Amino acid sequence: LKEWDLTTKLEKEKQVLGLYVSARPLDGYKPQLEWLGLSSFKNMHDVGGFVIGYGVLKSMREITTKKGDKMAFVQLEDYDGKAEIVVFPKPYQKAAELLKQHTVFVVKGILDEVTEKMCKIKANELYALDKMFDDTSILQKISLTLPERCDQELLSAIKTNLTNGKTPLELIFYEGGQKFALQSKQKVSYSLDALQNLHKHTIKIKVAL
Repeated sequence: LKEWDLTTKLEKEKQVLGLYVSARPLDGYKPQLEWLGLSSFKNMHDVGGFVIGYGVLKSMREITTKKGDKMAFVQLEDYDGKAEIVVFPKPYQKAAELLKQHTVFVVKGILDEVTEKMCKIKANELYALDKMFDDTSILQKISLTLPERCDQELLSAIKTNLTNGKTPLELIFYEGGQKFALQSKQKVSYSLDALQNLHKHTIKIKVAL
């Protein structure tokens, strides 16, 4: 019998047992979360203002405003904490279908600093984590830190996986014991498969939203 992948296995465990046994849902996204370098909901009040977080969808409550527009209150949970996400009508129009089909999300928005007992974020954008790296309009910048021993094979891998596109690329490299950052003149296109291939070449990846 063909073994289920981690995401499918976790979905089945949740359906049958009501809890996750094999792993936590976020475990299957560790490389992507490392690339994003996001703060936990637990620490959001230390950041303040405009914030970006991530988490597993725990609950969603859709309501209709007095004007007849739909919006939602969403609860996300990361490894260390939970947050209530207020998704107003405009961002909810874009996110409604994603919330029905996916379980792990990245949220961009404004922290409600009045509510200190819990993390509450007014969402500007809500992305499904397993889809966002295949949407070339989302990432604002890609930074690649090359290993100190960089050969032609590695440079060829970058050229092969990141083709011409619209996303700015930064290359960070070492020479003579010093660290340098180079802003590439060529903008690139990306995909999850491409970034995973570069990750396998021990290239450190950071992305900005």
